[in-house]
Amino acid sequence: MDASDSFKLEVIVSRISDGDAYALSELYNLLGVWLYSLARRVLRSNECAQEIVCDVLGYIWQNAQGFDAKRGTVRAWLAVVTRHRAIDRVRSYRQHDQPFEQLPHSVAWTQIMHPEEVLIQFQEGTSVHAALSSLSPQPSISMALAPS
Repeated sequence: MDASDSFKLEVIVSRISDGDAYALSELYNLLGVWLYSLARRVLRSNECAQEIVCDVLGYIWQNAQGFDAKRGTVRAWLAVVTRHRAIDRVRSYRQHDQPFEQLPHSVAWTQIMHPEEVLIQFQEGTSVHAALSSLSPQPSISMALAPS
């Protein structure tokens, strides 16, 4: 990623902090698969990684004004947020005496998947996504951005 890409992401985050829902969609389109893969590496679960990406996007929607380019890039900020959320999920399983190894595994991750395949699997694999896609655009955006 070069400086122009970093600047583009900073502009998108700035638009998100101004309440631009389309900018959040742009961020997801640019980095959604990457965020998913980060969460997936920690959690080893497709379903949990999908939930983490949704959590991170909700966090970004509510806290975009907290991004400070002087402290790092947007990608670094998102990586930290995603990693922390994923680790918190692992800890919550351990606190409830549920072995982490029992997290759901719906795909053998030993195979190398093309990013588009990961995105398709992510989008088609969630019932929430299916329900949201059946709504008209405005309620769909509102539901996707609503705080959990």
